Amino acid sequence: MIGIIAGGDTACNPVENAEDSVEQAWKDLCEYDIDSHDVLVGIAASRYDTYVINGLKMANDKDIITGSISCNRHHHSLMLLNSQSK
Repeated sequence: MIGIIAGGDTACNPVENAEDSVEQAWKDLCEYDIDSHDVLVGIAASRYDTYVINGLKMANDKDIITGSISCNRHHHSLMLLNSQSK
């Protein structure tokens, strides 16, 4: 298991707007050669987290199994996952 956080290693210190990057999650995941043999679980606290959502979307586009954990029942990743199961 590998944990990746928006803002990278410096995220333990405040990194302004790191979670708003549209492309950064996929760039971070590609550093680990993620492919269809992997499973990606996005974790987010806010209702809409661009980093997590776009990472999950890109993984779905590459036929990678995805899931999400959120403390907000209206998190947009749940809508993404629900749309995938239809």
